Amino acid sequence: MLNETMQNETQNGTFPQLSLTSRYICLTYSILLLVFGTVGNILLVCTVIYKNVRKGESTCETQTTVDDGNKVSTRLTGRSKLRKHLFSPADQLLILLTASDLLCLWILVIRYTIDLGIQFDIRTASTVCCKIHVFLSFICSNVSIALLCVFAVHRALCIRWPLAAYTWLSRRVITASLIVTVIFITGKHFVLLFVFDVYKIDGGLYCDAREPQLLILGHYYFEFATNAVLGYAILIVSNIMLYISVVSKKRLQSHSHTPFNGQSANQRCIQTGVQASTGRHIARILLIFSILQLLTSTPFFVCIELSQLMRWSLVPAEHTFLVYYALLLAMFTNNAINYYVLLCISRQFRNISKEFWFRLLNHYKTTY
Repeated sequence: MLNETMQNETQNGTFPQLSLTSRYICLTYSILLLVFGTVGNILLVCTVIYKNVRKGESTCETQTTVDDGNKVSTRLTGRSKLRKHLFSPADQLLILLTASDLLCLWILVIRYTIDLGIQFDIRTASTVCCKIHVFLSFICSNVSIALLCVFAVHRALCIRWPLAAYTWLSRRVITASLIVTVIFITGKHFVLLFVFDVYKIDGGLYCDAREPQLLILGHYYFEFATNAVLGYAILIVSNIMLYISVVSKKRLQSHSHTPFNGQSANQRCIQTGVQASTGRHIARILLIFSILQLLTSTPFFVCIELSQLMRWSLVPAEHTFLVYYALLLAMFTNNAINYYVLLCISRQFRNISKEFWFRLLNHYKTTY
């Protein structure tokens, strides 16, 4: 069954059905995905880290004194102890999501780039490569969708029920949810380590699963139900809820978030953290990320996965592999463009990125 599923296996006989022009176009696009995706994801993580480090530096406490000559002096008394955690839950999820996108590029896209470039499937290098790469491919693609779902649900709950979310969705709860999700995904695909192997058929090498067919069929349908159906259902429902919550909150918001003068520094810090974690700009960014995920993956899901499952003939046989590669690379585009999308839609992110680059250049000038 998995031998028939092109998402999982690219066989050595693929390229005779691709014209030279189509192959070079796909190869060029996959290289661009790797280059721009790697640079963008690394810069996104660095920018988020810089933003939180800068925020931590801004919490330093100062002490003002007046001497006998009525001169005012201010000195730094130390870093405030109010920031127990450097990163907010939203930033932690964004970093994890970006890291998973980067892994998808360098585990999945790199395979297709090598295959398109020199017509060599790295899975056929050895039995170990076959088993490990198949296993990691499924895990990375599943974790990327799972993180986006967790992020969407977290944002939707924080916007819709902020007090309940702040009370019940603690860091421990989010961390435990992520750990359980990763364990579930790993256990779901653990069977692949035992059923895949390299086979020599008609003079070509293929990384494929042969026996037992019942086990492979069970894994295939369970994977389709949990990742494709359940994952995207959660993503769609949570984003509908997120959109409604953002619109209603914007309509009903009428009070100021400025803290009272009588509040302690601890209360102000906690209130600022809650306001930042429930900011509507994060929800809008996540909505755009989710919409891009749906737009780039739905064509592949319908034309390739669902059509094979339902035995539909949506694509002419002579164009099957061209459509497959075009939709596959379009789907992986979502793993490479988040940084550039943020630069386009978020003025706050552009300002932080600009400040990060200026600080990096100044550090380089003073060092060298």
